Amino acid sequence: MGYFLYLELGAISAGVQDALSVIADIKQLLPKLDSAINSINELDTLFESLSGISEVLNLLLDPFQGNS
Repeated sequence: MGYFLYLELGAISAGVQDALSVIADIKQLLPKLDSAINSINELDTLFESLSGISEVLNLLLDPFQGNS
């Protein structure tokens, strides 16, 4: 009975160690994920700016588009 308990505790300990290892890996990835999200947000702002520039260029390059 004692040996069985020893084996079970060893298996539980190994499972906990694996879980802690995964948690440590996730902690290392979180700053990279945060940086990626910030980059995506910056791209969204950039695309909005480009859309505005595109509208201005369309007006400048085709001033009579509404009078066709």
